[in-house]
Amino acid sequence: MTQRIPFLPAALSAVVLAGASVAACAQTQAPASESSARARLAVEAAFNRADANNDGKLSRDEAGHLPAIALKFDDLDTNKDGFLSMEEFSAVLNTPAA
Repeated sequence: MTQRIPFLPAALSAVVLAGASVAACAQTQAPASESSARARLAVEAAFNRADANNDGKLSRDEAGHLPAIALKFDDLDTNKDGFLSMEEFSAVLNTPAA
């Protein structure tokens, strides 16, 4: 029994260090996920404001109120139906700024 006691503090130290490492990793990743969530909410809010007739899609005229979107309308309209869905509109998050 006396031989196992020295091992116990070392094992507990390893568990504590592993837990601290996981906690530190989670804290450093949280701001990135928070900022992407904020960006997604901002994009959805902009879409909803621009969707004047509340039909869930943006016409070219509605998108005209957002100059950056109007400039990229044809690129964002991937299915070429003349409207931007929320999914197509949200692709602006993944396109590099001009």
